[in-house]
Amino acid sequence: MTPAGFGLNRTVIFDVGNVILPFDPMIACRKLAPLCRLSAEEICRRVYETDLERHFEEGKIDGTAFTRGCREALGLDIKEQVLRAIWADMFVEDTEVSEIVRRVKKHHPVLLLSNTNPWHWEFAMSRFPIISEVERHILSYQVGCLKPDRRIFKAAAKHVDDVSQAIFIDDWRHNVQAARQFGMQGVVYANARQLGTQLRDFGCLT
Repeated sequence: MTPAGFGLNRTVIFDVGNVILPFDPMIACRKLAPLCRLSAEEICRRVYETDLERHFEEGKIDGTAFTRGCREALGLDIKEQVLRAIWADMFVEDTEVSEIVRRVKKHHPVLLLSNTNPWHWEFAMSRFPIISEVERHILSYQVGCLKPDRRIFKAAAKHVDDVSQAIFIDDWRHNVQAARQFGMQGVVYANARQLGTQLRDFGCLT
């Protein structure tokens, strides 16, 4: 039996972090802790609960400025290339989701839409083949704003033939709500099994 909606011109838009690539900033923070007099938890707070990481992901600062900010915030004496290697390496791959992406790509356009910074994106591109297999992507540091800002969905819409048929998948409910308000359909990601079921309901998997 053909699923309802199968064959429609649907573009499927995947978030990356904690959907295709689960990540944990504490991995990097624990590696930095021996290099300064702060706990991993305090390092995470000083980077993620301030403007530092957000400005990096918005493209307001580059890697050199991010390094300088970390040195000042954490009391670190560290070279940029060393910090980059530590800070980038906090991802793993959910191979079940990657397989779903590959299956969807056989019949539907796929787009990646991510709040990210250049270090994380370049690491993901070099380490996980599924990321480079998707040719179209909208990245916060290139667009200049973060989800759930309407502008990032407007940038994504330029790559979509019919916004009302686009399906946006994200692990944060408020990001999915923003996509729905923009006119897209949305899936709040929980796990690969749930995602596969919902994409079959949309007619994007058989």
